[in-house]
Amino acid sequence: VFGTFSSTVMCTAALMDTCSGPELAAALSKMGATTGIAVILGPILESTILRRTGDDLRFPFLLLSAEGALHFLIVLMMMPETLSRAKRRALDLGAALRSLNPFGFLTIYRSGNSTLQSLTTITTLQCALEGKCLSDMHQIWARNHLMLNFNTGRIFLQCYGTSCFIAGTYITPFLLRSMSARGFTTLCNLGLIIAKCMRMSERMAIYFTFV
Repeated sequence: VFGTFSSTVMCTAALMDTCSGPELAAALSKMGATTGIAVILGPILESTILRRTGDDLRFPFLLLSAEGALHFLIVLMMMPETLSRAKRRALDLGAALRSLNPFGFLTIYRSGNSTLQSLTTITTLQCALEGKCLSDMHQIWARNHLMLNFNTGRIFLQCYGTSCFIAGTYITPFLLRSMSARGFTTLCNLGLIIAKCMRMSERMAIYFTFV
């Protein structure tokens, strides 16, 4: 639960709070490229730590905790407050607890706002394909069906990171300049359909290509 309220989830929320329109699209593209670099370097750093600590898995998690603390401090000091002081309200603990209701989203579909309802449905379906939602399924498939060992999984992650970097740095900005929002989204969804079909393959070459 705590891990979910971190990383791409909170970074994306922060960007949407501070950017809009083309600026937001460009910022998300840069974030994808930066994430790609981290995914490339992360497995290398992890293997170095494990090699020097006798494969003690506690140390990579300790490093992640330190990085999380550093991220917390940087955001605390540098992230601007976008809500004007006049619009700020004191914390309503009761409202905060009520917002934890997992079925609270249903109020959107009773509001009568068809645009908001459509956007909510689209966003929910898009997020269902987000990496965090599919990561566990991918790990089980790779281990039980492809028999990927630890080192091969690390190589796969580095291939994925390289793809993210190339897409975020070159391909996505080009497509955003060349296509409409609907065309860009449709193309990305088509790519996801092809990728998920390829992911089902038990042939290693096809599996690696889906990234």
